[in-house]
Amino acid sequence: MRLDLSLDWRTDNVSGRSGWGLTLGLSRAETATKQARATYNSRLEETRLAYSYTPPARMGAIAHTFDVVRSAGSTNVTTTQGAFFNRFEAAASQGVSWFDGGQSQRLNTSIGTAIVVADGQWAWGRPVTDSFAIVSGHSSLGGRTIAFESRGPSAGATARTGLFGPAVISGLGTYSPRTVTVTVDDPPDGYDIGNGAFRIFPPLFGGYRFVLGSDMSLTVTGILSRPDGKPAALVSGTATSLDRPDAPPILIFTNAAGQFSLNGVGPGRWVLKMRGVADPFAFTLPPNSGNFVDLGTLQTVGAP
Repeated sequence: MRLDLSLDWRTDNVSGRSGWGLTLGLSRAETATKQARATYNSRLEETRLAYSYTPPARMGAIAHTFDVVRSAGSTNVTTTQGAFFNRFEAAASQGVSWFDGGQSQRLNTSIGTAIVVADGQWAWGRPVTDSFAIVSGHSSLGGRTIAFESRGPSAGATARTGLFGPAVISGLGTYSPRTVTVTVDDPPDGYDIGNGAFRIFPPLFGGYRFVLGSDMSLTVTGILSRPDGKPAALVSGTATSLDRPDAPPILIFTNAAGQFSLNGVGPGRWVLKMRGVADPFAFTLPPNSGNFVDLGTLQTVGAP
């Protein structure tokens, strides 16, 4: 709770009046999103009571404010509600004023939305006031819904993909680092989406485009066997794609039984080079081989 007190002297050249004025304010912030405040201004003979709830801009969130102002000869009451949806936001404000000899009412409504483009990709989302990001899913996800900064299965998310295409994350602040978490509804078995988040550092009025997933998202398992038939136990090495020379090697380890698990693999030819094993191992994944592949036991390329 906070108490504010100010005292000032003011002279009005038009009316010729002058004098001291006192402003007294009492405010309380229950959380970062809920605030209440009461003020009194002796010069204006005005008393104000205000309450506001401004939640983060997540789907389904509703913000509201309530404001009462009592001054000499009049009373004004204003309420405002705002709702956030995936592709747009809406607001309504209603006010009532009572004054000497009458009453007036007013009602305002508004709907805001935006169509944005980045790197040739168009998308529909909530209004953009600064930077934004367009995010879509790779075809290997089969059109599954992707939610961003979700607090549940596509609930309470900042944005999500859907019937109308890619998602628009519109609340990106300039030069403010942001880590956006990703949730895929019912992802394919064995599908690797990495660390489930991406980090951005937006410039002024910047636009990003991201594609979540790729065909290099498969998971393979197997057992590595030495030429003498013993497992290649507790060794490390790298897996390299022969068909994608620009792809970085993937680090690989085996356990005591020679078993390994490899994430981020795609269709094509692969070579495994392990420390302490003279000859490499190799395997080939055909297209549409599924997201989880058990290779069984692999022999070195030079093994009979």
